[in-house]
Amino acid sequence: MRTPGDQGARQDEPLFAFREVSTDAVDVDELEALLESAGFVARTERRFSRTVGGRRMTLARILVFETAPGAQAYLGWLEDHVDDVIGDAHPVDGLSVPDGTIVFVHQPNPCCHSETRLVLVAWKDGDTVKTLELGGQVVKTSVVPQLISSLERAV
Repeated sequence: MRTPGDQGARQDEPLFAFREVSTDAVDVDELEALLESAGFVARTERRFSRTVGGRRMTLARILVFETAPGAQAYLGWLEDHVDDVIGDAHPVDGLSVPDGTIVFVHQPNPCCHSETRLVLVAWKDGDTVKTLELGGQVVKTSVVPQLISSLERAV
């Protein structure tokens, strides 16, 4: 539902958001089908970057679904397809994060100087999935609990 202040909203916004999210996948059609069956409603995102102390980037996303099971279906897809999103990655354990949170890290190939370290964090809160994608050579997984708390306080 749009409010009077949403003058900048596009008529095709749900379809646009659908396509924006599905570009995370190698198999775009598969993710689009999942989003449709999971009742994807909308998403919002914000990107932050910083160069002091080493270049790094953070992408925070919130995806809303019609139901909590729909959100869980997307979170499950994300966990099963993390390599599609950030490349060859392994899970990170031992962090103080909410139950059900997934944390993966991708280490760059030493032969590829333009590749960077990436961390993907995702968790479900009712009918919503929240994700953080952290990138940069100086990114550390130890900051994940603090970033989750910061995002939770902000929304």
